[in-house]
Amino acid sequence: MKKIIVLTLSIILCGAGYFLFKGNVFIGESEQNKIIEMPESEQPKTLSPNDASTTSESSRTAFKHTTEDERGIESPIHECKAGWGDRWKLDEQDLLSEPDAVRDALKISTAFSAQFAYALSYVDIAAEPATAKKSETATENRIGLLLELIDKQPDSKILNYFLVSQCNGEKGNRRCEGDIFERARNNDTNNGAMWLQTAVLEAGNENVAGVISALEQVIAAQDFNSYWAESIEVFDQALQSIGIENEQRRAVASIGFSAAVAIAPTHKLYQLCREQAQARADLAQVCVEAGKRMAFDSKTLLNQSIGYGLQKVVYKALGDTDNETRVSKLSSDSLKMPTHFIKASELMMYDPNLHRYWFEQLKLFGEKEAFRLSTEEAIRLSSDPDYDPC
Repeated sequence: MKKIIVLTLSIILCGAGYFLFKGNVFIGESEQNKIIEMPESEQPKTLSPNDASTTSESSRTAFKHTTEDERGIESPIHECKAGWGDRWKLDEQDLLSEPDAVRDALKISTAFSAQFAYALSYVDIAAEPATAKKSETATENRIGLLLELIDKQPDSKILNYFLVSQCNGEKGNRRCEGDIFERARNNDTNNGAMWLQTAVLEAGNENVAGVISALEQVIAAQDFNSYWAESIEVFDQALQSIGIENEQRRAVASIGFSAAVAIAPTHKLYQLCREQAQARADLAQVCVEAGKRMAFDSKTLLNQSIGYGLQKVVYKALGDTDNETRVSKLSSDSLKMPTHFIKASELMMYDPNLHRYWFEQLKLFGEKEAFRLSTEEAIRLSSDPDYDPC
């Protein structure tokens, strides 16, 4: 039985920020959440901030330097005893307390970042909640808004990437016809994440040769960037353009909006890799190798989990229990949060400079590297006996 997994890990790390907003609006309506659809046995596990185990030495994750410190030399991070709630409490008149008002402000803003943010965060407010019609209408309008922006900036890699992502799975949508995918690929040919979008498209068309060709490009590409960190920067600039000046609150809101941007469902790709693995050794090989590339080189834990999942479905289909178990362990270990980062994330709630540092690293390098760098910075700050942000 298939389930939908919502994997917005950086939001978990900013969990305190949830108390800023009403209900679930800033993590996105259900049709807008970041999702991966796959069989239950192949789903990546959601990270728990309370899981303080260290990662496996054999897994190439952003935490490897931190775990070495934890196994050997103690590197204490300053702990604050007083509560931080009042620091993050929103005034009832604060614009961030009304997400629909935020979207309205983005809609009428002339700033390009605001227009882009509005396109990515568009929801059909008038439609009935949680209906297929609502989802279809919202997607259709997001595609239309993105196309308008691409007319203004046709060579924008991030715009083309998110347009392709929205169009993926929209079979028969007239707005997604023509050379949209080809134009996006030609504009971002060395990006493995763009070629993954092509693989998802071809899997939906049951085109095995097309999937193999696209996954070969995923493996060979110089970069793998799904523009998640860049989308956070878009929302941050957009929120600033409509008058939201508080950096910490704006950061949490930006991550929330970005995490709610819909992405292309990958279940057709999983299904094709699994069902054809025994009959097509060439497909099985590229599914595994592309999965390895994503697990090692992607900047987000979401894409890393997709990469581990691709490997697991093939090994399971081939009856290779040793490799299936090995990859499952790597996947599980990669999502275990080191104790030091949990403490560092708590310290961010008291120290706006540390929070700003983490947010800048997140926008520049993605969440995996931001974990490591902000932990190191928290350890460095805590080594000063006069440091007390509490």
